[in-house]
Amino acid sequence: MRFLVLFFLCSFAVNAEDGLFTRLVFEKQEIGSNLLQSYNTGVLADFNSSNTLKISDLYQIAMTNRVIEDGKVNIYFSLKDTSTGKPYNVGADARDFTIGQQESFEFTNNGYIYTLIIDTSFGKLP
Repeated sequence: MRFLVLFFLCSFAVNAEDGLFTRLVFEKQEIGSNLLQSYNTGVLADFNSSNTLKISDLYQIAMTNRVIEDGKVNIYFSLKDTSTGKPYNVGADARDFTIGQQESFEFTNNGYIYTLIIDTSFGKLP
């Protein structure tokens, strides 16, 4: 019986590990136009990992997070626009985040203004 209880406690500890949840709001607006495309997505990932997100098969965001210290991460991201059938690099940046912090990034490229809002929080990994 003790072995069974210990097994369940160990299983719970492994399943209850924190990861980094990154919510992304992506916007694209043609310069001089009022028309705005907006997408909202997110990813729950291990700390010190890399992930690539495809948004409606039109855009791609590659992200790498790295723990700086407890409660702080560095997030590197690059944004690619594939909506024309050709992959255009829009921009890239890296910033330090205190988990819970939100930042906004803006790039102007190919006649468009691209905005990426990154919001961070802890999330329980499955």
